[in-house]
Amino acid sequence: PLTVRRALVVGSCLAQEWAGEIGCPSDFILINNLSGLPERPPLPANAYDLQLVQLPLRGAFFDGLVWQLPYGDVAAHERAFEVAVTRLRGALELSLAWNLRFGLTTFVTNFIVPQQNPMGRLLPRYDLRNPVYFVERLNAVLEAELAAYDDVHLLDIDAIAAVCGRRFL
Repeated sequence: PLTVRRALVVGSCLAQEWAGEIGCPSDFILINNLSGLPERPPLPANAYDLQLVQLPLRGAFFDGLVWQLPYGDVAAHERAFEVAVTRLRGALELSLAWNLRFGLTTFVTNFIVPQQNPMGRLLPRYDLRNPVYFVERLNAVLEAELAAYDDVHLLDIDAIAAVCGRRFL
């Protein structure tokens, strides 16, 4: 068995509850949108065995990004996806600063995919105009981006939510 002495939880208010449920002492750092981390963690970096990073979806897929776009404008939705990818990369770089600086073992959660397309179930499934597919694609980009970092691993919280039930998460 591996005993974790202390963990660092970095994320939005969604992750704040996790800090108390992680099974070991932990510290929580709130990040929102594209905010960066403080210069140093609350304790010296070697006091932590790992950090859990939960990127806020609204940092990449913010409210004004797609909801005002005309549904028929596929190119506009593709451009919006590229904006989301750029913002995701920026958020990832900011939130992995302690991994890069101190070599902290890091687990990054993916995004929880919406249960269904709010525009309707009869509309195209694999289309960036579908928020379900949009978030699935962001998750694929996130996983690919994590491969460029040392000792950073994807924690597939979307799969955990699917097993437990999204309404219970």
